Amino acid sequence: MKKKPSAKNITAAVLISGAAALGFTGVTTYTMPPVSAATHAPTTTAAQSKAKAAQSVNTFLNSFYKPALKGQFPDDLNKLSKGLTLGKTKRDEVIDIFGQPYASGTGANAFDEYESSMGQPGFAFSYKKNKLQEMRYFGTGVERQTNLGSITQHMLMKQWGMPNSTSTIKAGKITQKKMVYIRGKYQLEFIFNSSTDLNHVNLTFKGAK
Repeated sequence: MKKKPSAKNITAAVLISGAAALGFTGVTTYTMPPVSAATHAPTTTAAQSKAKAAQSVNTFLNSFYKPALKGQFPDDLNKLSKGLTLGKTKRDEVIDIFGQPYASGTGANAFDEYESSMGQPGFAFSYKKNKLQEMRYFGTGVERQTNLGSITQHMLMKQWGMPNSTSTIKAGKITQKKMVYIRGKYQLEFIFNSSTDLNHVNLTFKGAK
């Protein structure tokens, strides 16, 4: 009669078998799966987005600085306005480029006006002896915050220092503030409805009122 193995012998056999298995396969360790680079890619924060937007507006503001010395607006304001120059460009040349104004000026210091439309900025031009004597830039209606809409008086003075002169002017029921920066023979005038609301920018000859 075959003798049954005791519980003690069965336990010993299991332990020996387990030890043999460990000796054969080794101890298996868990390795973390590789983490993709995207997992650690920096997230754009609201502060970073705000700083980037501010830098873009500063670049836009500063683009006026050097061209004003030549009596011009920056080329990138509008491809149509490229090369327009105070004291040189004639009214019929402007009309050839921009077309007929939606409102034509009459009398001294009157302006031909061109409305903004679908991302295109608004302009106004006045003439003396048929040549440009002043240009006005009104910015765009769409995405205005990328141009004039984000320029404040504080930002202007931080970038350019104190203006050469300031004054107040009436525009209907609104009292506006004019901040003037002299640029050689010309001057840039920033016309604010409030400290944070820039209405438009003028370029005219130095000493103009």
